[in-house]
Amino acid sequence: MVKKFESKRFISLLMVALFIATLIFPISILGAGEKTTLIIHYYRYNEDYQGWNLWIWPVEPVGAEGKAYEFTSKDDFGVKAVVELPGKVTKVGIIVRKGNWEAKDVAVDRFISGISGSKEVWLIEGEEQIYTSQPQKTPKMTAFVDGLNTIVVKLAKKADILSNNKTQGFKVTAFYDEVPIKNVEPVLPKINKNFKPEEAGYELIDGGTKVRFILKPGAGDFKFTDTSGKLEVYVSGTMNDWGGTASSEGKYKPLPAWKMTWNAQKGYYELVKELGKDGVVIGAKFKFTSWDGTSAKWYPDGMGNDKVIEELYTGNEKITKVDTFRITTVDELEPQVPYLISKEGFKPTIAQPRNILDNPKYYYKGNDLGCTYTKAYSAFRLWAPTAIGVVMRLYDDYKTTKYKEYEMEQSVNGTWYLKINGDLKGKYYQYEVWHASNSITDDTIRKYVVPDPYSRATSANSERTLIFDPKDTNPVGWEKDTFVTLKNQEDAIIYETHVRDFTIDDSSGIRPEYRGKYLGFTQTGTKGPNSVKTGIDHLKELGITHVHLLPTYDFGSVDETNPNKTYNWGYDPVLYQNVEGSYATNPNTIARIKEYKQMVMALHKAGIGVIQDVVFNHTFQIGDAKFSIFDKVVPGYFYRKDKDGNYSNASGCGNEIATEKPMVRKFIIDTLTYLTKEYHIDGFRFDLMAAIDRVTMAKVQEEVRKINPSAVIYGEGWLAGATPLDSSLRMEIGSFNQAGLHIGFFNDRIREAIRGNLDNESKGFMQGNYSYRLDDLKRGIQGGLGDFATDPDECINYVSAHDNLTLWDKLQKSVPNEPDYIKDKMGRLANAIVLTAQGVPFLHGGVEFNRTKFMNSNSYNAGDRINKYDWNLKVKWYNTFKYYQGLIALRKAHPAFRMTTAEDIQKYLTFIPTPKGTLGFRLTYPKDTWNDIIVVYNSTKKVQEITLPVGNWVVVANGDEVGTTPIKKLTNYVAGKALVAPISMFVAYKSDEFPQGFVKVVSKDPVSLETATTILTPKVYGTGNVAVTFNVKVPAGTDDDVIYLAGSFGKAGLSDWNPGDKDGAIELVKTQDGTYTVTLRLNSGDTFEYKYTRGSWSTVEKGANKEEIENRKFTVKDDGSGKMTINDIVLNWADK
Repeated sequence: MVKKFESKRFISLLMVALFIATLIFPISILGAGEKTTLIIHYYRYNEDYQGWNLWIWPVEPVGAEGKAYEFTSKDDFGVKAVVELPGKVTKVGIIVRKGNWEAKDVAVDRFISGISGSKEVWLIEGEEQIYTSQPQKTPKMTAFVDGLNTIVVKLAKKADILSNNKTQGFKVTAFYDEVPIKNVEPVLPKINKNFKPEEAGYELIDGGTKVRFILKPGAGDFKFTDTSGKLEVYVSGTMNDWGGTASSEGKYKPLPAWKMTWNAQKGYYELVKELGKDGVVIGAKFKFTSWDGTSAKWYPDGMGNDKVIEELYTGNEKITKVDTFRITTVDELEPQVPYLISKEGFKPTIAQPRNILDNPKYYYKGNDLGCTYTKAYSAFRLWAPTAIGVVMRLYDDYKTTKYKEYEMEQSVNGTWYLKINGDLKGKYYQYEVWHASNSITDDTIRKYVVPDPYSRATSANSERTLIFDPKDTNPVGWEKDTFVTLKNQEDAIIYETHVRDFTIDDSSGIRPEYRGKYLGFTQTGTKGPNSVKTGIDHLKELGITHVHLLPTYDFGSVDETNPNKTYNWGYDPVLYQNVEGSYATNPNTIARIKEYKQMVMALHKAGIGVIQDVVFNHTFQIGDAKFSIFDKVVPGYFYRKDKDGNYSNASGCGNEIATEKPMVRKFIIDTLTYLTKEYHIDGFRFDLMAAIDRVTMAKVQEEVRKINPSAVIYGEGWLAGATPLDSSLRMEIGSFNQAGLHIGFFNDRIREAIRGNLDNESKGFMQGNYSYRLDDLKRGIQGGLGDFATDPDECINYVSAHDNLTLWDKLQKSVPNEPDYIKDKMGRLANAIVLTAQGVPFLHGGVEFNRTKFMNSNSYNAGDRINKYDWNLKVKWYNTFKYYQGLIALRKAHPAFRMTTAEDIQKYLTFIPTPKGTLGFRLTYPKDTWNDIIVVYNSTKKVQEITLPVGNWVVVANGDEVGTTPIKKLTNYVAGKALVAPISMFVAYKSDEFPQGFVKVVSKDPVSLETATTILTPKVYGTGNVAVTFNVKVPAGTDDDVIYLAGSFGKAGLSDWNPGDKDGAIELVKTQDGTYTVTLRLNSGDTFEYKYTRGSWSTVEKGANKEEIENRKFTVKDDGSGKMTINDIVLNWADK
């Protein structure tokens, strides 16, 4: 469910439909006046049909766009849909989905063929098979090999727990031989004696037959505060398509049947529904919404925090039926063996290898996965622990269909190994991976032909892996190329662009054969219309420090042999260590590697670092699809799945990578360290980083920065759907899981505060809506402190990116009646804020000359006409380009705009009183040559008068001018006053030295800063898995003393019983209400003792009568969201 932002791409599994949707077919081909009828029956075991529908698209004789169809009636089998398609269609693709891609019943695309006028089929939940006659509705089982002696079985329906029965009716066989069972245990539902319905949002009542939904003001993490009882409040979730979002084209639509009523006696809103009906089932996800007639508010807001109805017991009930059993076998299990699980009354099933592969027995530590080339021999190693055999096919070139076969030997830790003597340089290979059948009716061996997952060069379109000598890929001078060095992460100024967009247009002046290619970045001296600089010279002229390239790994959505046929951003990964071939002059050789390095070297020579956009949250395809690699080598292992074995979908693309699994984590780290070393990459941007676990990200930054200490690492701190990854592990904005890692989050708060909602008509600060999300704006100016960041380098401030409307298009949408020069001023003001805010600034490529995508908010496949850089715009908006140039120069010249610690920002950045419609702050950073700076943003169309503090002030930014030198023409200034131009930024610094001929602004009137506000940031110490926040009230008279937490925190890697008189002391921060606060990241289950002090043991806390008190003590407990809160009161101090 996407509520706060829109995904950058449609479901990847719809790519067939989306590709063919671009074609226009004459109706005569389909058969004018004819129609095709499909009758589709569908059965779900719990008969929970609410929200489920069909997505169908014609495939043969010609393809056409897909469309949603509803089930319209019920029969003795389940539900039924009658679908009529225009023309004579003989084959269609079909997907059974929940809502608007909330979930899919079966992960892979299915097809109904052999249609002649009409066809009737039957589908059963969780089964890929399409039946042409009504099948029996026998409940299914799903089984997983989860340990060396453990198989976990999930039943579609609960079964009785059999007393005095060791096997519970289960039987396990392998290759027709029975596997001895030691015992079978029922897996009992969760027992939670401390379950609090008001915090969970629901409770099971009437013996577990009904669910009462509860929304109580102030309870849980809902952040719901209304106590009037007069709001329209609804339950929205998987049971009702999130309030009807799909049927109303993405807009929330309240459904009367789900309206809650106010229980005045209990003080909460409630709604009772019968369990098992209307989609209200165990596992259903939900939230609450309030509706004011035009818009909805969600509780809780955000992504990835849906509530889930769980089967919870107090421990007093007698449980006689369960749906999950754990089988323990006598003999050790092997992941490559197909274990057949059977039980009377259920369909037999093959157990899928799952957690068994996380056992250290199957973890390969070596660094030789893939191909190791020497002139004397080449060695190949593949991790495929579930395979029963692997054959390598060796080709002389990328064209031939002839190959030699070499059987690989089973080696250590689930790997397969092969060594071939001789020089194989220039040859290509594939793996033929053999797996035992996973079908109970067909024991045919499954054979998959794939390139090497560790491919570092391939033939076109990821077909075959190339054997090459890495030395041959180095351009002249490569050994002298070095990373772009940063003293601090905050020194980066990031510029996002797409390889093809940047140079594809004729107006770029780039050589035709280099346009849209890596080599387009290497050509210098290029000129566009009116001789403006283009290409790499433009970037150097602009002054940015880093280029963020949209995906340049090997992706599957563009034909590398014909790159002009289709266009894509590339968020469709196939082979991560192989760079994309469509941007090379030849996709079949090492040219892609060499030309990529030439691009990197040219950018480095210009002083510009290269940041790769990487996508480790999903892959382009899964299952048996053409570009599915991981699922063919180790079926299922690389992806997260739910308890029934279905692919989870936090990516919104039909699958999500299980980054927490040991060999997946190893692959990610191997890939990023390889790219850093081999391509001299200066940083990585992680797509949907919240889907990646903290342990992996911590290891990534550690290993990458061993190679390049200046590596810039950041990503999107949100999800595009629900994930089974525990919330305490997600790299999610607001989780503080990034603390101490120096990994940045895109700050969507300041983005919204400045521009308004992404793609609609709403307005933010830049359009004059100056009070809109003002606190978010302030916190963004402070580098995200007091919000989600603990260090300014964790905050990536931006207002536009490749996703959504460009900044110019957003202005066209939100203020359509304003003249272009006003829109231009608004756009300048937006990024003036970004470039003078603390943190790391991020610019969308082309914003410096008001780039448009012609109102296309999701141009991932829209082609060159929409996405290209039109360099004529640089001519039209040259003064805007110069303004951005001045902004960047100002930021680079003055460290006051890029302070490196939360402490410095807290101390040296203060918001000051300014007129309505403006926002101002003062910087008094002593490490800057300008150690007193005033910045004011004016969002109004009026000149605004501000009063400056005592001193002499030099103005360097106002109206259309900005830079590092004083503005030559200062008019309308009076003593002590300054006039801020409409829709612009004002910057002045205090100085007694003035260049001759410049006017200075002199202020003699002191300005009271007592009303200035500073948003304080709680400190975060430690790296444990639970964020423990201490809030302490102190006695009157403590004033502004510094408070410290002294305790037994040595085992957490923190200072041990340090009262505050030496380095490493744990310091609390005073908040605006006088409470002191600090957060420690500690490990769940650990116990600690502590006291509060004011800097030494002579100032330790005392009791009510100043007596000695016992050490405070606590055990770390996760509240369910990776957090714990401790509220304390200090009664007295020893010295007061």
